[in-house]
Amino acid sequence: MSEKGSNLSGGQKARLALSRAVYSDADIYLFDDVLAALDPRVGRNVFNNCIKKALRGRTRVLVTHQLQYLNQVDHIIVVSEGRIVEQGSFDQLVGRNGELTRLLSDIQSFSEDSDKKDDKRKSTVAQKAAPQKQESPDQAIAVEERNQGAVGAATWWAYLKATGGLTMAIMLFIQIFLLQGSVVILSQWLTWWTEDTFHEKAQAWIGIYNGIGFGSVVLLVILNVSVLLSTVRASRVFHSKALHGVLRAPMWWFEGQPIGRIMNRFSKDIEAIDQRLMPQLFQLVAGTGSLLSTTVILGYSTPIMLAFMFPMMIVYWFVLRFYRKSLRELKRLESTQRGPLQSRISETLDGIPTIMAYRREADFANAVGGLLDTSNKPTFLRMNAEIWVTLRMEILSSLIVFVLAMLAHTKVVGNTTQFALALTYASTLTYIMNLLLKSAANVEAEMNSVERLMSYTEGLPQEPAARLGSDPSKEAWPSRGEIVLRDIDAAYHSRPDKLVLRNVNVTFKAGETVFIVGRTGSGKSTLLSLLLRMIESNNGSVEIDGRDIKSLGMATLRQGMQVIPQDPFIFSGTIRSSLDFDGKHDDKALWQALDLVGLKQFVTSQESKLDTVVEDNGSNYSVGQRQLLCLAAAILRNPKILLLDEATASIDAGADVFIQQAMRRSCPTATILAVMHRLSDKILEECDKILVMEQGVPIEYASPRELLARPNSMFSKLMAAARNSH
Repeated sequence: MSEKGSNLSGGQKARLALSRAVYSDADIYLFDDVLAALDPRVGRNVFNNCIKKALRGRTRVLVTHQLQYLNQVDHIIVVSEGRIVEQGSFDQLVGRNGELTRLLSDIQSFSEDSDKKDDKRKSTVAQKAAPQKQESPDQAIAVEERNQGAVGAATWWAYLKATGGLTMAIMLFIQIFLLQGSVVILSQWLTWWTEDTFHEKAQAWIGIYNGIGFGSVVLLVILNVSVLLSTVRASRVFHSKALHGVLRAPMWWFEGQPIGRIMNRFSKDIEAIDQRLMPQLFQLVAGTGSLLSTTVILGYSTPIMLAFMFPMMIVYWFVLRFYRKSLRELKRLESTQRGPLQSRISETLDGIPTIMAYRREADFANAVGGLLDTSNKPTFLRMNAEIWVTLRMEILSSLIVFVLAMLAHTKVVGNTTQFALALTYASTLTYIMNLLLKSAANVEAEMNSVERLMSYTEGLPQEPAARLGSDPSKEAWPSRGEIVLRDIDAAYHSRPDKLVLRNVNVTFKAGETVFIVGRTGSGKSTLLSLLLRMIESNNGSVEIDGRDIKSLGMATLRQGMQVIPQDPFIFSGTIRSSLDFDGKHDDKALWQALDLVGLKQFVTSQESKLDTVVEDNGSNYSVGQRQLLCLAAAILRNPKILLLDEATASIDAGADVFIQQAMRRSCPTATILAVMHRLSDKILEECDKILVMEQGVPIEYASPRELLARPNSMFSKLMAAARNSH
């Protein structure tokens, strides 16, 4: 199961949560509209077999809009505007002719309950149906890949290009060369001054020394600015390319990717490029320059030291080869282990109400603690490896200084001044070599972040182009909203051999309102996904106003429709920004849209009106209110095609009819395709046609009146069963 159950339908998640509640074996059960996401047939089975039968004898408090179950409960509480307006048994409340009676008269809900003979019924189209599938693929979380071995040349080249390419590299090399040259000359000038080699006046010695020193400072400032600019550029390039790659990835890719894994790359890996990689690389290059300049000075002042230095360098090289391999792999482990920790923390924060309700705080704390330990193990090992290599490097450094000290009384070290300079630079040399070794290993280890981001910049599957040169303008397409599906076969990417849509031949005429009905897994939501190219067809074609959707850019296609999902997402901001993100409409239009969906009174009651705060994902509003906000935003855009995937599942039946009427009034020319679970005689008046899906195949497609006139049609039997249930 993917993170947050993203590869499960709303009904599947509801039933899984219900199963978890039943398994807890509690005395009191609180169900918050748990049946809203279920189709009537499944909902009735769940209510009868689970809530009534399995939990018999337990206290069950059920919040619901499914009015057809009210005659089977012990006690009913009717709430309006935050107050209890009436309560009692079903018979008592119906006899009072109060609020409950009004709700029941608004709409006659029904259940798509079918008996065994209905399950066995076949039509000429259904005989070709594929086996029943889930509407979303059963895809587990993909295993995060980890590179092996040395960092490839392609990774180094990609980072070099991101920093500014060869031009920036040559500039940095020249700056480092000049800086190190000035340092060498400055030190040598001090030696000449001490020995009065050129017999100059003191002012001349001081002036030249200050000039060289000032030049070194200027070069150092220029070098640091260049490094800073190249670092910022590299970070910006990798971030923008990785973000573009993720935003252009197909939907099936996200189903196998935990949010923590993605956030890990955009946080920690970008941080590594921002703050650690370039300084380490600069330290490596500058250290190499310092090593060369120090070698030159030692060769001039104490040539015999070169005989000791080169063997030491060989020893350093072998230590480096051993150390860098360990550090590189530990860094890769550290990066991959951090993702599961972030995912678990994110899930824990999102699920705190559920965790507290089941009193599982200790279990989740232990789980997070275990992942934290696992994540920290590579870090502690990396720190120990650094201590290990530091100890050995210090021993080698001490040996070099010791050898030089032993030569102090011989003629090979020259005079006292030369010996002092040699001793100073010998200590400096060992420090530089230690620093150089660690920097070289750290640079390769930090390049792991570049590798991981490159998998997003170059390795992700991508959707087709967002826009094509042949795309029509927004005003020209779609002009009418006619949708034609011909010979469509489709499968999920994770199951290419198993069709979820098969032999689909349907025409949705411009301006029609079509309700798409069927059992869970019948292909209703998949059909809408096909129109948005979130799932691709294996065969056949989809045309909208005569244009094959595969000949359009993805952005052009999707911007030509408005979609209201079952679980709407709202960005943080205000009600105004949620309705009109681009700020193209005036307040009058916003209030009109809110009035059409029945939210005007609620927004008016808020102190800030349209500027009322909307928290992240609209968490300060109910699911029903979020759905209505999305509907208002869609109506405001006056679309030619409107797709609704159970968009009214979380509002009451009367409001559902009201919304359907409002949509037809506000978008009279729009083609509306609505996946529906809850139908009634009244709501059928708001649609032109009914499409019945079964096992990925459209088995019935006609007007409600025509389908009801066929005694043997599935839709007719479903409605008959619904009417007989009351």
